[in-house]
Amino acid sequence: MKIYRVVLTGLVVLIAFSVSLSQAAYQIDVEIDNRKSDTLYLAYFYGDAQYVRDTAFADAQGVFSFQGEELLPHGVYIFVMPPENSFFQILIDDDQHFAMKTDALNISSQTKIEGHEDNTIFYDYLHLIDSARKQKAILEEKLSSASDQSVKDDLDAQLTALDQKVLQKQDEILQNHPNSLSALVISASREPSIPPFPGLSSEERQVKAFQYYREHYFDQLDLSREALLRTPFIHQKVMEYFDKYTSQVPDSLNQAIDEFFALLDEESTIYRYFLVKLLNKYANPKIVGHDAVYVHLAQQYYGKGKAPWVDEETLHKILDNAERFSYTLLGKQAPPLQLYDIYKEQEVTLQDVSASYKVLIFWSSTCNHCEKVMPTIPEIQDEINDSSIRFITVCTKADESCKAFLDENDLGPAGIHTLPVSAYGRLYDVRSTPKVFVIDSDNKIASKGIGFGQIAEVIKALKNEGDGSATTTAN
Repeated sequence: MKIYRVVLTGLVVLIAFSVSLSQAAYQIDVEIDNRKSDTLYLAYFYGDAQYVRDTAFADAQGVFSFQGEELLPHGVYIFVMPPENSFFQILIDDDQHFAMKTDALNISSQTKIEGHEDNTIFYDYLHLIDSARKQKAILEEKLSSASDQSVKDDLDAQLTALDQKVLQKQDEILQNHPNSLSALVISASREPSIPPFPGLSSEERQVKAFQYYREHYFDQLDLSREALLRTPFIHQKVMEYFDKYTSQVPDSLNQAIDEFFALLDEESTIYRYFLVKLLNKYANPKIVGHDAVYVHLAQQYYGKGKAPWVDEETLHKILDNAERFSYTLLGKQAPPLQLYDIYKEQEVTLQDVSASYKVLIFWSSTCNHCEKVMPTIPEIQDEINDSSIRFITVCTKADESCKAFLDENDLGPAGIHTLPVSAYGRLYDVRSTPKVFVIDSDNKIASKGIGFGQIAEVIKALKNEGDGSATTTAN
């Protein structure tokens, strides 16, 4: 009996040890004073979105315990507190067993971490930032009302000292903990240090400073760290590079995109995330002509096997869209179009119509929006007030209803009204109506995808630019 008990005790210990090994790949215990709810959510950033990963309920001691059987991916997470859904951040790295206590009324100064060095460093830094921000607000208020120059100088010196104190703390973390998530977050917040460029004029310095800033934009981002994707800043920072610091000419954007992806590992989730995001961004561009960026991404990345996660059906759709877009990119020759003039009862080609600019409109007699905007063509022509601008309408319905609508709205004299003879749907990507193109005297696409209310504005811009292409907001 005694031997049985010893064996049994050993078996219980072994079972308990095995269970403990199979449990809790992560366990984070959180205690919050002055909370308003017994529920707490653990969420994470992923690019431009946030997702809930786990939910915990306060136990009898008021502790929220988060645990799971799989390790959490590294990154910046947040604890979300109902009912206002206010939140505070936490860093998740290899060490995923720790505890923290805080106060919902004063997170930055009251947070205490046990068992996690990086989060202790992070919250010490956040406390410094919060304290410096409050001091800075007081000093700036005093500065705004100060009249004595010596007082102003002293306040300026105190503000500078505050900034230096924060920078010193950042340098300390970057130097002593270079591989920490705290360092990753702090480094990403820093801007390139621009040289003074002595000996140049003010205008030349501005140009040089902008070029330098752009060339070194990603220097502080460790794009090899997958954790970067789970931070609150990476999506905005990358998109601002393309939106604010890159010329909006498609060729410049394409070059910038290629340079950016050259910095990334093609196997990384960061690469995958931004390739998908950029393709979607330029699939429905806000600026006319940016569909050329979609074509570039589709053909040079998806079409060349650089997006192996995409299934065949989706890949086919992406490449098909790119081909459709490619026929009418700005600056390209308008695809050949054989038409039948409804009123002259004869065939005509788009290329044979002589005009300084041709406004090509695909419409349908069964399209509700077309019924509203087509009758405004004479008003648009009056606003343009230029007989060298020709309107060519193509009714995709291609039956008697087209002429009936034109006659009913007295649109006969307003342009060349036609039915399609040759294929047009794919070449001009007409999947919905109305669809507007502006074609220049060399039969090149000058603008497209604009609304009727933008036609006169675009024509004016094109005439002002001479033979350039108008860049405007897409409809």
